[in-house]
Amino acid sequence: MVNSRIGPLTTEKFLFNVCNALLQGGVRTALFMVVYWFILPIFPSGAVPASYFDLFYIYVLIAVIPTSIAYIFSGTVLRYCIMSAKDLVLVIFFVNLLKEQKVTTRILVGDVTVSVTIDLLIPTAMIITIYLVNFGKSLLEAVNFMSESSEKPVEAI
Repeated sequence: MVNSRIGPLTTEKFLFNVCNALLQGGVRTALFMVVYWFILPIFPSGAVPASYFDLFYIYVLIAVIPTSIAYIFSGTVLRYCIMSAKDLVLVIFFVNLLKEQKVTTRILVGDVTVSVTIDLLIPTAMIITIYLVNFGKSLLEAVNFMSESSEKPVEAI
């Protein structure tokens, strides 16, 4: 059985992949900006530490740009390599976040100052596990893609 996604990357396929990548990247960026501009301001000032805003931008850069580039190379093994590299970089990013396990903030509620401490170890460990599973999945998809392309029948001349 010949898989229809295996074959030379023609100009027509490449242009379709570029349009798809632009659309996917635009949608992902829009979703991140909705979170940043509309959902984060709902929290009281000081509830989200200022250092996390810079980390949010870094996460968006790591998550959106490689995914858009990977969509350009859809139908090639390079897509799976880019996705594997992105997942590995995100694992390293979140492991570095483990240094800041606890977030403490003070919120003024009326005349009372409330001190809130949140332990981020378990949610961060869950995110790291998800990206490690994605990393393994991308590697297995690359191996599957290569084995399917090697099984492609040779046509007679």
